[in-house]
Amino acid sequence: MTVQIGIGEAGKWFRSIGQQIPTVAVNGLHSAALRILSDVQNDDRAPKDKGIYRAGWRVVREADGATIYNATTQSIFIEHGVRAENVKIGRKMITALAEWAKRHGIGSTVRASTGGSRGRGRAGVFARGSVKNFESIAWAIAKNIQKRGLFNSEWEARTGKRRGVLGYWLKKNAARYIREEVSAELLRFMRGDR
Repeated sequence: MTVQIGIGEAGKWFRSIGQQIPTVAVNGLHSAALRILSDVQNDDRAPKDKGIYRAGWRVVREADGATIYNATTQSIFIEHGVRAENVKIGRKMITALAEWAKRHGIGSTVRASTGGSRGRGRAGVFARGSVKNFESIAWAIAKNIQKRGLFNSEWEARTGKRRGVLGYWLKKNAARYIREEVSAELLRFMRGDR
């Protein structure tokens, strides 16, 4: 597209472009944030138990860019880890860990079933275990967490640094995504596609 502007109109045209460029750049930053969000939600290192943590990620458009955050309570512990000395074992923790152990069949007796009244249908597996058994497993897991911390590797404990899922993807791809998306938005704007 060719734009012909007279000398008298050039100043006005450049001022209007100057006023629109920040909005165009914010569009690019928002697009880059959405790409980072996709990386974070598809990261295999993130906990997957019920999918609550993955589903908690959000991108909010701001006046000067975009914010990526996780709306779940557990995200702060996953992203920053928990030092061993900060772990306090309580009833809620034991109940949550017992439910987790039950969902994953830890400490269960397993019985196979063919399903259906005459042996037709899909085969299934039924896990059975007592509440007391799951709670004792939960207590052992809690004591181990209290001893070692949560989401802390030895390197992280030694250096005191932790890079969570969001931090990892920001460091790996954010600069490239911002460059690509802002450039694409500016190019669309200059072509008149927007």
